[in-house]
Amino acid sequence: MDRDVVALIDLGEQLEEHSLQGALLTLSGQLHSSDHLIKLEISATDQGGLQGRCRVNLVVEDVNSAPVFKDQPFAVRVPEDSPIGFHIVTLEAEDKDQGSNAHLTYSIDSKEFGIDNATGLITLKEPLDREQQSSYLVTVVVSDGAVPPLNTTTQLEIIVDD
Repeated sequence: MDRDVVALIDLGEQLEEHSLQGALLTLSGQLHSSDHLIKLEISATDQGGLQGRCRVNLVVEDVNSAPVFKDQPFAVRVPEDSPIGFHIVTLEAEDKDQGSNAHLTYSIDSKEFGIDNATGLITLKEPLDREQQSSYLVTVVVSDGAVPPLNTTTQLEIIVDD
């Protein structure tokens, strides 16, 4: 096998010529997260003039990235006389992954407040008493649907108003 090969890789609009040493090289900076299937044709000619050609379909799999909360930092004011079930705030996160890697689930570490695990809507679960506690610092976690999941944590300050 002659390892001194010149290969022409045709990516449609992009032409790259490489001197290969028996390896397929990554064309860094030319792949985008929206490219799920890349079709290319490789032509190779060795120094003796022998030529070969093949078509290759590359399936690009998503590399999971953690979700990100929008609009930080978080602090909200809630009236002390708010009823149980009162809608306090909706925390939003985004994940630019594909498929189940982009499915988000929210959770909160509080007995006084609940969160809709699909929407991020935080609601009141227990009556508030400003004289007993004037503010709460709760931790909110958003996780993606990957296996294993990646998550991001933020703090939300809930200030109780008279």
